[in-house]
Amino acid sequence: MAKFSILKVLSNIVLAVLKILISQIIAVLVAPPTILIYIFNHLIVRSCLKIYLQVRFGGKLKLVDDSGDAMFGYKSEGNNRNILIALECKKVQQFQNRKDQATKFLNLKVGNMKPYEKLRWIFTKHAGYFCWKYDDNFNLDNHLIELSPDHMINNEQLIQIVEGYSRDMSAEHPQWQFLFVPSYTNEDGQDLSAIVIRFHHGILDGLSFVTFVSHCLGAIAPDSDDEPFTKACPETFPYVLNPLKFFIPLKYRILYNINCLLFGFYHLLQTLLSDKKHWNVTEKYPGKSKSYAFSEKIQSDTLKVIRDGCRVSVPSILACSFANALENTVGSRLPSTELLVGHSLAIMPYPDAYFHNRFTLMTVPFKRSNVKTRVKKLKEYHSQSVQAMKGPEYSLYYWFFQFYGKLPAALFQYPLKKPRFSFLLNNLPFAKKEVTVWNQRTLKVIGWPPYTTDAGIGITSVGYCDGIRVGGTADSSWLTKDELKNALKEMVNEINLLARECSLHAV
Repeated sequence: MAKFSILKVLSNIVLAVLKILISQIIAVLVAPPTILIYIFNHLIVRSCLKIYLQVRFGGKLKLVDDSGDAMFGYKSEGNNRNILIALECKKVQQFQNRKDQATKFLNLKVGNMKPYEKLRWIFTKHAGYFCWKYDDNFNLDNHLIELSPDHMINNEQLIQIVEGYSRDMSAEHPQWQFLFVPSYTNEDGQDLSAIVIRFHHGILDGLSFVTFVSHCLGAIAPDSDDEPFTKACPETFPYVLNPLKFFIPLKYRILYNINCLLFGFYHLLQTLLSDKKHWNVTEKYPGKSKSYAFSEKIQSDTLKVIRDGCRVSVPSILACSFANALENTVGSRLPSTELLVGHSLAIMPYPDAYFHNRFTLMTVPFKRSNVKTRVKKLKEYHSQSVQAMKGPEYSLYYWFFQFYGKLPAALFQYPLKKPRFSFLLNNLPFAKKEVTVWNQRTLKVIGWPPYTTDAGIGITSVGYCDGIRVGGTADSSWLTKDELKNALKEMVNEINLLARECSLHAV
């Protein structure tokens, strides 16, 4: 047994050395053309184009400088680029002072800068590059839309609105909207109001939306509806995780970058050349439709039992439980040995509370098994997740996106075309306590991811108050609407069963 362990360690060392050697050979081959592309495209072409756009359009058309924003310019048949969020609010007859509030944050000045001026610009393309175009006819009526109080919307109709809002917006105006629904009945029959929000992902990411709410739109809700609502106050906003102050320790950041330098090119080549199927589609992608659904509330106490009992993270619990749910509902269509789960990760801390796209990706294999317990599979998955975090992907994809986001738009098609995972998990920690948004007490927050690649399933978990809800979206070539609903329902059941198993193990 000891001999076998020594041989295994030695083989792992030899394999690691070979990977490093291959990676460095690739780096030597790739470095010269990469440097030439950087000098020619990033420094010369883009600089000349900036001057041309300034002279030709007087500052009203400019290049997208943030590579994170530009990555969401990728467009192919079937993919959608909108962040979608739905809020259930206490019943109101009419949403008050919306335009006044919006005008204030649009005109807000910090020094010589208007931080939310980005909301006046249209994400577009010019001269082969992604650009921002100023909307000379900017009108809040195109962005703040309110239904009549007489127009009653139920839960199914709200999902239909979300499905419609998922489609790309016209480039006639900046691509963001708030839809205010005064009369809404949720799945429990409660008489409420709702707000549906959509942003082109090129404008901001999920955590930027949270900081936007904390600085402009939201505050801790008062204990009683008789008390006046307070103005937005970032110092007292009940962040689950404050993206402005969350720091990854320096030693880990150094480790991520060292791993990227040692193994990054090998991993990138392996990913680009892989022809492994991560899903058995039922029809040609894209399918005939996109489906949207959301789960019941998953109690924070339930997640805490699992997290403390198994010493795992909440993203690992959610990813593993959804993978188990897919096995239980559509197991015959899954790859036979493993699913590859994509995790969207934020690069923190954010430099300020304004609009950014700071993200990277990490993939974690979920090994299929009919004999292992839920706890065993979760612990193995979490162990793989920890190894992935220590690997090259965290830094690799961030720097890849930073370089790639400044290339001509036509070159975006290949790297993002092919699905790299079975499903993508996004996490949006919103608020630990009940808050107001647009001066309305918010009772429930649900989010849905965009289709930024041709992977057909995405889920977004939103942490709010004492629980998490998961919004799911699927292309019909991967899951039907009923299959998506069943998978999310089964995911909640899997989490409850997992908590029971953890309790029994603890006893």
